[in-house]
Parts: sequence; C-alpha cells; structure tokens
Amino acid sequence: MWLVMLKGLSGCGKSTIGRALSKQLGWPIIDKDDVKDLLDGQAKNAGPLAYNIMLNIARSQLLQGMNVICDSPFLYKQTYERAQAIAEETHASLVVVELLCSNEELWKQRINARKGLRLPAHHQTDWDAFQGYLSMISPQIGYSIVHPHLIVDTVAPLYECVGKIVGWLERLQKATGETETNINYYLTLPKKRMASGTLFRDEVGNILIVKPIYRPEWLLPGGSIDEDESPLDAAKREVKEELNLEAPIGRLLCVDYVYREQNKTESLYFVFDGGTLHETDIQQIELPASELSEYRFVPLAEATVMLHWRIAKRLVHCLPARVGDKAIYLENSQPVWQ
Repeated sequence: MWLVMLKGLSGCGKSTIGRALSKQLGWPIIDKDDVKDLLDGQAKNAGPLAYNIMLNIARSQLLQGMNVICDSPFLYKQTYERAQAIAEETHASLVVVELLCSNEELWKQRINARKGLRLPAHHQTDWDAFQGYLSMISPQIGYSIVHPHLIVDTVAPLYECVGKIVGWLERLQKATGETETNINYYLTLPKKRMASGTLFRDEVGNILIVKPIYRPEWLLPGGSIDEDESPLDAAKREVKEELNLEAPIGRLLCVDYVYREQNKTESLYFVFDGGTLHETDIQQIELPASELSEYRFVPLAEATVMLHWRIAKRLVHCLPARVGDKAIYLENSQPVWQ
C-alpha cells in the first residue's frame, strides 16, 4: 500500500501529472487546492487547514487498504512529518515525487496563462507576484527527505513524466515485494464468516440472553465481526451497541468452527467471558429497538431451550471452560478432544 506525496511549486505541472498518474494507476488523488478553494475566505488559517483535511482523507483511504496520491506543494517539514506518521499508522509505504520545471520561460508561461482561468485568489497567476512569494517563503521550506524520493523535470512530455513515475513505483514495489500480483493473490484467498458472542451471568448465576426482532430464537449478546476487526474488538463493540454497556470482556471460552450448510458458508464463532453483571450494571442496559426486543437472565436449563440450538450446545461447553480456566475448541459445536 502506497502513499505518494507529490511535491512542487505552482506552475511546475504537478496537478496535470497527478491527475494523469491517478488515471493510469487507478489510485485516488486528493488535491489540497480542491479543499482550499472552498475554505479560502471562509475559515482562518485556510492553508494549514486544507493540508490537514487532505491528509486526514488520505489516512481514511489508506485505512481502507487503498493506495493514495496527494497533490500539494508539500513544502513544509511539519506536513512531511504528518505524512510520515500517517504512513506508519496505516503501514503504508511513503514516497515523494518532486516535480520541477527547469525551463524558466516555460514555467513563467504556465503561471501567467492562469490569469484567464478565474481561479480563486490563493492561486498563483502572476509571475512577478510569484517571485515575491518565493522570496518570502524560501527560508521556511527546506527539509531533508529520508523516504524514496524521485525528481521529475516536467519540461519532458506528459507521457514521459508519467511513465518515469510509474516505472519507478514498479521498481520500488518489486524491491519491497508489494506488487499488485501479491495484493491480488491475497484477495483470492478463502474468506470465512466470523462472529463473536459474550457470556454474561448475574449474581446468582443466571445467563443473559437477548431476543432479536428478526428471528424466533434467543441469542447471546454478539454479532458479526467486521472487516479488519478482531474477534475481541467485535465482542466489545456488540456489547456496547446491543446492551449499552462498557463492560470489560474477559478471556476466550470457546472457538466453534461450523462447516458449510446448504446455502450458508463455513464460519467461526468466538465466545468470550463477560463475567458477572451486578444490579447496577443491569440497570444500565438499554436495547436498540431496531434490533432487540427483550433481554432476560435465565438458568442454564431454560437458556438451552430458548437459545438457537447451536448456541445452546456451545453454551454447555463454555460453562465448564469458564470454571476450568481454559478455552475449548469445537467443530460443529462439538468438542474435538474430550
């Protein structure tokens, strides 16, 4: 996964190349100026704010597993440090593509040609004014780049510039092993449905069960595990969503592998120990009306009748595991090892 930061001054051809690169690779591009166009004159510190918004959007895309291109001058050290932090957090590879125009006359023509485009006021549209701007910011924009860094002279035709960048990225991908082939291979691997549930008891040992509005059987609090979510995190989330409780979730009690059944794919189900809920905890329970209609604390014998039959079988094995301080592995809700 890649975070490509385009770097370059106004008029260097950065946005033109960025859009062409985005189209060729199929990677989204986030342009800082698109954000600043809306903020300028509407918010204080529109420039820094536009950078922050651009990078926050990039972070969200990276967390979804997408490669991202960011288009901005990328002149300041703090922006580079923020990009580094996002790359580390999302486990993305950060690279910098710096664009420049070595032909000053061509650069001047590009800047002055913007005058007729009716761009927002923050855009550079006059070469002489641009020179004054460069003199003002030049003491603030120097920093060392320690990540892979490619410099492209945009005097060359567009197709050559884009081809140079794509070739460089491909070589980096091969060097790191992060090729599109590898990514596609992982996408072809089998996927299993997974869910987490939590076993809660009250002070006399009765078991908490909940009644969904969409099926006749009762269930343990829990639900499907989202993509890129751990079984434990899913259990915590479901307890919050279904019971409005921030109860600490204890250790794993069982894992149940369920084989394919007719139109249902194979699945894994995790049951965690929620411990004992005291009266003060129970008073805080609030059910989502769109999902659950009722909850009860019932003895084991009653729970095994009211629960879905497979959950009932799991429950029978979870209780000894809870007492014995161990977890048990099940297949089709039966122990593999006695």
